Amino acid sequence: MQTDLDKRRYNLLKKAFKATKEALEFEEAMQKYQNRDYLTTTEFAHITGHSPQTISNYASSGRIKETKKKEGFWLIHKSELQRFLT
Repeated sequence: MQTDLDKRRYNLLKKAFKATKEALEFEEAMQKYQNRDYLTTTEFAHITGHSPQTISNYASSGRIKETKKKEGFWLIHKSELQRFLT
């Protein structure tokens, strides 16, 4: 039988694991795109766990700030990843 303390420990470990996994994914993405300043909405969405349409909507509304539009597509500066994920 699980005690309340066991449940709290489990939940804390689960949160810590998720945070570690997200940090590793972020670092992996930063290394993958280290030679580029801008990411597509699809790349940004993959890293952040959102849909490309949501990221496009955020760029259009100004929620994601460091953006530019090229040939009808949003490009997002990779510095926005850190700001967006915190």
